[in-house]
Amino acid sequence: MKIARTLALLFLFCSSAYPINNSLVIDLEFSPYMGSYGIDSTRSLLQLVGDKTFHERLSNDQNAAMSLARLSYMVFVISPINDFFDVFQHEYFGHGYRVRTLTNASVLSYHYGTPSPYGTGGGSTAFQFNQQYTLADNALVSIAGIEAESILAHRIKTKWMLTKTINPFEVTLYQASQQALFSYAMNTLYSIKSPTNCLDLVASNDLTAFAGTMQRIYPDSWVGYEKIFGDSCLNLVDPLTFFGVYAWWRYVITGNSWEFPTINIKGVSYLPNLRFSLAPFGYEYGVENYFSFDKEKALMVYVKGGGFSSKNSFGMGFEYLNCIVSNKTKVGLKCDLWYQPDISGTNKVFDYLDKDFKPVVCRGNNIPFPKSLFGLAISAIFEYEVGSKGLAGFAEVGGKSKGYLQGYNYRAYPTLRLGVSGPF
Repeated sequence: MKIARTLALLFLFCSSAYPINNSLVIDLEFSPYMGSYGIDSTRSLLQLVGDKTFHERLSNDQNAAMSLARLSYMVFVISPINDFFDVFQHEYFGHGYRVRTLTNASVLSYHYGTPSPYGTGGGSTAFQFNQQYTLADNALVSIAGIEAESILAHRIKTKWMLTKTINPFEVTLYQASQQALFSYAMNTLYSIKSPTNCLDLVASNDLTAFAGTMQRIYPDSWVGYEKIFGDSCLNLVDPLTFFGVYAWWRYVITGNSWEFPTINIKGVSYLPNLRFSLAPFGYEYGVENYFSFDKEKALMVYVKGGGFSSKNSFGMGFEYLNCIVSNKTKVGLKCDLWYQPDISGTNKVFDYLDKDFKPVVCRGNNIPFPKSLFGLAISAIFEYEVGSKGLAGFAEVGGKSKGYLQGYNYRAYPTLRLGVSGPF
């Protein structure tokens, strides 16, 4: 009876004793950044409800019945919630976002499977395109889901670095989004046994669509699932992915969170990770460096480079949250620089398909990306406290030049996000 009563309470609420400031924002095209803010804040709001109700009374109870209840809660409540949030970010704020930025395509529908352990999970985005839809557009759409998940992972990691504490209820969401490319590549490698020499351009599998597109863009190169999977193993070089396993089980057994270790340099906490990612012109390899200090300041600095065939790319940038704190005002800054192939002017997808959308031309015949470009994106993030409850207005204002940047329109485009932030 004690277990049943405990489970009933746990099933009703998602709870945590560690809420910190979150933001609910809206932007021009419902981007992955808007999605990451919204998903993170929605999950935190659910936790806050549970926290006010029962969390403090139950969290430190370490008997067997309570540990079993917490295990059931994490597996049957938290895990499917996180699974749905991750798929929603992948489909609506990933593939859906990229299609929304195009003038030659439109979304038809979204499908979301019943999350594990109640179903097989997963999802899909159905869209249509016209005769002007290019190979570059297809490359952008095919990688957009995994791209959006990495942005969600970045949001969660930044919060953890600020608190030095892993929220156990976010662990499976972080791991799924941080390791999205690795898990997708592994599943693709073992589920598609015999990839053909004429991969589908409009496949439901993201990596098949990406590889098929690269085949047509780079006539003399082969994109293999083995290569993508092998390189995606670099993403496992991420301390918080493995710290999360311990934090998850620590909560199940003890009911407590965990303050994780970092590299401490004169009061500055630091953790690095490696990142292999897909771009519409090939592969990119990078190092991401996360810093936190002065309790509320977070800095992420990255550098990356890569290429495909004879085309090379390079990028670097930073995000510095709360770099200026004055009275009721907080100011942050984001900046990205890149040198990359200009993907404009690629052939049309319909050049490679028959009337039934089956591939009929398996290799391109053009010189891929004859030009390269330099690009810049910069924006400022403002928060202004409007009351005594910690609520604040939120705005991110800036812009970018033409070029590929995760979570942004490929075209030169303004950045404008508005919303509210606070301890919810």
